[in-house]
Amino acid sequence: MKHLRTVDQIVRELGGNKKLAGMIQCTPANITSWLNNGRIPAKYYFCLVHVLEARGCEAPRKLWSFEPICIDADAALGPMRQLSLFKGKRQRGVTPPSATEDALHFMIADILRLWCRPGWYYTHIPHGEKRSIATAKKLKDMGVIAGWPDFILLSPDRGAHFLELKRLKQGLSDTQQVFADYCCAFHYPHAVTDTFDDTLAVLKHWQAVRVQVGV
Repeated sequence: MKHLRTVDQIVRELGGNKKLAGMIQCTPANITSWLNNGRIPAKYYFCLVHVLEARGCEAPRKLWSFEPICIDADAALGPMRQLSLFKGKRQRGVTPPSATEDALHFMIADILRLWCRPGWYYTHIPHGEKRSIATAKKLKDMGVIAGWPDFILLSPDRGAHFLELKRLKQGLSDTQQVFADYCCAFHYPHAVTDTFDDTLAVLKHWQAVRVQVGV
């Protein structure tokens, strides 16, 4: 693994200001600003880390404008437990829930914005947002149907692909399972994932994003 220690080394590894700017859809002046500041905007963290990994490189997290924390909590502290504010001192706590789907959605949306292949078209279906009863009824009357997946992707060969993102180890709802069964019966590509790596692997398999993600 090649270790990159500075923003300048990252930029050089990825082809220089102009090539990197075209790769992530910004301007060379933006890259120059990174070099002057010695930091890369946090929104490019996930995509650039995967690009560098594909090239056999790694860079310290401190080079981004935030400090992502990666802790092996089980090894360092034992299983993390969440304590109640309304119970006494002698409590064992409960295991906190895994991260919400939102973070995974944001990462996948970034990947699609940056690396979606030409000819592909996609959108996110915001079924999960909290709405008033009146708004929910209005949407239902307008034809919104429960169970449709989070992302719909259309390929240049006129094929529709469906992607459902879930919280880690969370299963499908009944309506989502009905939709998945329909896709299976009529041979529509449909995938359910709960991690970034698995989702990226599906998108690569469908050839919706570049196989090397920007390399």
